Amino acid sequence: MSATADIAEITYFLKEIFHDKMVEMSFPQKATAWGMLPKKQSWGGERKQFPLQYGDITGISAKFSVAQANKSPTKGIKFKYDTEDLPEDYAIFGVRIKAMRASKGKDAAWRTTVRQQVKSAIKGIARRNGYGIHRDPTGTIAKIADDATLGSGTTIKLTSRRQLHMINEGGYLQAYDVTGSAMLSGRVKVEAVHPNTPAITVDQVPTTAIPGLAAGDMLLPEGDYNGRFLGFDSWLPDTAPVYGSDSFLTVDRGKSEEKLGGVRYDADGKSYEEAVINAHMRNDEMGGEADLLLIDHDAMNDLVLLMQGRTENTRANAQANDGQKATTMYSGIKFMTPYGMLEAYTDHYQPEKVAWLLQKDTWCFWSMGPTPGFLNDLESDSGYVVEKTDAAYEGRIGQFGDLICDAPGWNVRIQNFGGDDSSSV
Repeated sequence: MSATADIAEITYFLKEIFHDKMVEMSFPQKATAWGMLPKKQSWGGERKQFPLQYGDITGISAKFSVAQANKSPTKGIKFKYDTEDLPEDYAIFGVRIKAMRASKGKDAAWRTTVRQQVKSAIKGIARRNGYGIHRDPTGTIAKIADDATLGSGTTIKLTSRRQLHMINEGGYLQAYDVTGSAMLSGRVKVEAVHPNTPAITVDQVPTTAIPGLAAGDMLLPEGDYNGRFLGFDSWLPDTAPVYGSDSFLTVDRGKSEEKLGGVRYDADGKSYEEAVINAHMRNDEMGGEADLLLIDHDAMNDLVLLMQGRTENTRANAQANDGQKATTMYSGIKFMTPYGMLEAYTDHYQPEKVAWLLQKDTWCFWSMGPTPGFLNDLESDSGYVVEKTDAAYEGRIGQFGDLICDAPGWNVRIQNFGGDDSSSV
């Protein structure tokens, strides 16, 4: 490869280096929930419909004539998704032509430059997927502590150090007013992160940069508001859907709040073991066959100690696109309840004090193309373009996809799992 590499050479290089490794890089070792779920990249058409596995069939009766008279021409409840609304996510980077030529024909220097750019872009979206799979489309990643002082100084105190996972020095944050249920104007730039407080230092006095900012408000990366994909928090919301006030993928889930919006079990005052067994019982009552328990690190540590001698170690493959398996493996524990066998796993993106009891085969991340992948569709398109404002090539990596569940009622949200979950984000 020459020092003055052109688009064709970039394309060849990327195919050689990243063709096999891209799937593996898309599933970080610790992003367990994201990695374990099945994925399909066959999304097509202007609208997709996802009928529930147990959708209502109205023509049921002990009398044939009644069953026939009450039959429905379109059987079952369907979640309907307009393709135009499919969430997008992008990681864009540049490779300067000057840097290419400075390599003076040394392939190693050139390859290192591009390889690191591509890996960073892929891993950046993969981390966002790992975090987002647990949450909702609002994009919030941190909560300002109730005792935070925002009118002087440049420090913003947060409710948990784990909220710093998705905050990077140099990034820009916006804010969501929880009381007013609206976005606030303005932004702050992150200058430093402080895990032990936990807090962040920003470039301006917070209330000057974002007028109206208050303790208890939420922070999110610039541009993310209502642009992220549906996560467990969307399909299994903290509050049960209300009849007449809910419209989720064209369905009023309030018509059957558990069947259409998942089961909620409040573990307040219950031991970990008692909470899991009771939640599994609720799942069994709904006809579900939950086989996967996702919990935060603290809960996993305590559950292992509590159930010593009654668990065994287990491992699971990451599920890549359309049934392929990535080489990443996730470690967990396996144990029995009166309602069947469960495998429990954790990752550092799991919300604190919240647990998901899931039937894994009811979930799928459905996308147009790889998640993430190079944004190139035409045969002559490399995923790179020449920048108009710089002597450089712009690399584009991204994804178009969303999380789909065809049986929410066979899944349980365990609230206050080992403590108060009100500060969880």
